[in-house]
Amino acid sequence: MNITLEPRLFVSYKSEDSQFVRAVVEQLMLSGVQVWFAEYNLLSGDHIQMENIYEQILEQSDSNAAEKKYAELIGETLRTAIGSCTHGLAFTNTPWAESVYCNQEIKWLEEQFVHDKSRVLQVCLPRETLPNHVQKLVEARPTLIQSANEPDLDEVVRFVLSEISQPSEAFRTVQFEAAQHYEIVEQGAWVDFWLGRQFDVEPRSTSEHFDQIHPERGRIFSGRFAGVPLTMSVQVSPGNAMLSSWQLSEGMQKPDRLNVSGAGMQQSLDDRRVNALLRREAGNWFTGTDFQERGCHLFWHGRSGHLAMTFLDPTDGPLGAWHRRYLLILEDPNSGRIGQLNIDFQIKCDASGQTTTFQQFLTIAPALDQLMNSFNYRGVKKHTIVPILFVASFTMLIGGILAVLCLASIGFPWNFLAGAVSGLLAVPAILRRVRPL
Repeated sequence: MNITLEPRLFVSYKSEDSQFVRAVVEQLMLSGVQVWFAEYNLLSGDHIQMENIYEQILEQSDSNAAEKKYAELIGETLRTAIGSCTHGLAFTNTPWAESVYCNQEIKWLEEQFVHDKSRVLQVCLPRETLPNHVQKLVEARPTLIQSANEPDLDEVVRFVLSEISQPSEAFRTVQFEAAQHYEIVEQGAWVDFWLGRQFDVEPRSTSEHFDQIHPERGRIFSGRFAGVPLTMSVQVSPGNAMLSSWQLSEGMQKPDRLNVSGAGMQQSLDDRRVNALLRREAGNWFTGTDFQERGCHLFWHGRSGHLAMTFLDPTDGPLGAWHRRYLLILEDPNSGRIGQLNIDFQIKCDASGQTTTFQQFLTIAPALDQLMNSFNYRGVKKHTIVPILFVASFTMLIGGILAVLCLASIGFPWNFLAGAVSGLLAVPAILRRVRPL
């Protein structure tokens, strides 16, 4: 008797491509495909547990032993996941081929489906010359070639669904189209961003400043995004971030793969170091709450890596509410100080109950990433006190002269008047010694 298994897909990718890969995965999940994707299957608690084991071995032994144990733990997890899958999907390029973990993943996929090469799909981001030992593992497999600059989400999702014989009726992407420009100011820090054309929110004024601040959630925007009920809250924390500047100095920088001779290629993408710090902070944030973590994501803002979290708040309404929370740690362009933006999207179920909240979330999740890329942190604007002091000194001078004239009119002693005038004239010189901010 033939038993047809439901497709279960293992996804192999490199961190530089995580944002696009995540969008593909979310649309596949929306179409009913079971996907093993590290960001949705290895949560902050899992990583923290492995990091703790790593640190314990590091204290007792040396870094080589700790690295070996950490690699074993990751390897066991990945191999178990591959063993439970019916298909594999590899997003290949040079950084992927140079990754030790990605090399292991494609090797295990080859062993898992040695008699059926069609079970492992390849999406080239873009097509590049790979090392011979890696090229042999991916050749003669179903392949789709994409541009590194503008990969086509629809095309990739339909390619995968077709190759694994999965219907695509439920699949529909929502693309972000910038339409409404907003500015907010909090603690002297300025942030501007664009809301999408699909976000039906009030007010629509492009110059509106939002002064109503929720004590815990910051400024709140409510409306519907592509028909999905959505609430967005924005908090600005200038000069206060969960990671310090020295931690970020060794931080995650996305290599500039389009400019081989540029400095970007010299930047190393330290997947472990900063990711471990971010995941630990995420785990600490979830501790003591009722939130149920569903995803721990690497989000790219420009060429810098940041943290995003997907979780369910079961206490919000009868069915709860899904959240995608972004934590952007950015440098103030004026002072160089590190600040943080917390942006939270909350999605509740329609009263009709025709779709689940997570299905609604998956529909618009890729567009939320695109919306986040429109955020621009302009930092705390420098305010100098020189104009204020000038106005104050000028006002005092005029007031002093008027006082002198009044006193002279009533026969006040001239020697005293001369001393008073001299004192008033010295005020601007004294004020000039005050340093501007």
